[in-house]
Amino acid sequence: MSGARSSEPPRVTWCAYDWREQVSGPCTWLADLLPRLMVRGFSNRVLLCVWDQPGPLALALTERQIPFSVIPMQGS
Repeated sequence: MSGARSSEPPRVTWCAYDWREQVSGPCTWLADLLPRLMVRGFSNRVLLCVWDQPGPLALALTERQIPFSVIPMQGS
């Protein structure tokens, strides 16, 4: 390991779940935290497990222009 710093931003991958009737503290926290991390130079990636239809977290991420990938889920 050299002491040189990388010019690439630190990358963080998040995994969360979302569905149309789900509003929760962790989803609200994540939607608020990610833009703050982006301002501080972090590159965020969200893997969003979705049952049925995307819900409020997908909407919040879209509104804040935070990229995410949907992983369709089945069952309960």
